[in-house]
Amino acid sequence: RHTALPWQDDVEPCHEWTMYVLLPGFQMLKSAMIKQVVYNFGQDTYTLNAPNFELTCTGFAAFKVICTIYWNPTLGLQPTTLVHELVSNEIGGRTSATISVSPRRLQFFA
Repeated sequence: RHTALPWQDDVEPCHEWTMYVLLPGFQMLKSAMIKQVVYNFGQDTYTLNAPNFELTCTGFAAFKVICTIYWNPTLGLQPTTLVHELVSNEIGGRTSATISVSPRRLQFFA
């Protein structure tokens, strides 16, 4: 999500953005399936634990954010790393990945 913040005197336009993780078809189980999400941009690193994986910050420019998702060990998955380009417009940007999980392992979250 992205919001343009009001201009201030002699300052570049500022933007508020929110990074978050969606698991289509499993959104209600997200906090059980994900152990931790780490957002890294520049020299800043934010580590978020369940149940909230949303990160809201403000900034002046678009840049790349590295997002690493650490899964619940029950899923038997290695961490998933995505590079997301922050976009300063009303729609924001989208980055997606597809992972494969054994249906046998998913039964523990039903």
